[in-house]
Amino acid sequence: MQAFFTPKRNRYKKNFRRYLRSKNQTNVTLTKGKIGLQVLKDSRISIEQLEAFRRLVRRRVKRKGKLLFIRKANLSLTSKSAGVRMGSGKGNPTTWCLQINKGSVLVELKGVSFFKAFIALKKAMPKLSIPTRVIQFRN
Repeated sequence: MQAFFTPKRNRYKKNFRRYLRSKNQTNVTLTKGKIGLQVLKDSRISIEQLEAFRRLVRRRVKRKGKLLFIRKANLSLTSKSAGVRMGSGKGNPTTWCLQINKGSVLVELKGVSFFKAFIALKKAMPKLSIPTRVIQFRN
């Protein structure tokens, strides 16, 4: 299921690891769902962490409602295999991660009661290993 989080196509095969800095404030409010998860620190999240988070939330809400991931992975990480000497270029892409800015909404939930969604997100927050908080839509 990790193929869901990887991009279908990308411009460059090997990326530079960018700085973790908040420059813009996009995705700071809920757009599609009634309750969501907001990131409190600039960070990188691996697709393994995202998949573990998704599975736990879906299990807690009994596969009802809709879990919307606002962003997909946008940064490929490379590494060289063990035993290879220094030099001779950059390693091969091994995995993907999502680079997200402080204040951005990562996940939104809709179609589930507020209490169930709140409990599910609270239980799944430790899977991400970054500081987050639950926010709700206000009219």
